[in-house]
Amino acid sequence: MLNAAKRAELRKKIGAEISATEEAARELESKAQPVDSTLTIGRLDRAEVLNRQELAHTALQQKQNKLAQLKNALGRVDDEDFGICEECATEIPPQRLLAVPESAVCVMCKEQQEARARRVR
Repeated sequence: MLNAAKRAELRKKIGAEISATEEAARELESKAQPVDSTLTIGRLDRAEVLNRQELAHTALQQKQNKLAQLKNALGRVDDEDFGICEECATEIPPQRLLAVPESAVCVMCKEQQEARARRVR
């Protein structure tokens, strides 16, 4: 069970991660903007620009997903069941929560989820 000091430490950590993730998302937003169709560049250059744009768009989506998870975690950090694995109901170690504060499952359950996802592919 997380004590008040650990919860405060987690709130601070999550807040810092939210700020850093928002900043990274802002930087990616400009890179993910559509390419100006009036721009006169060579075919290979255009392909490279489009590829970079797509990579930036994918990275932006990942940052936005992480941001949503972090904000959700910040809203739940004071809940009694915060830090309890949603799969097996065991306590998620505080070290894991500090490393990945948006974690809703323990390491073992996360590994099982990833193994199932790999089998589906």
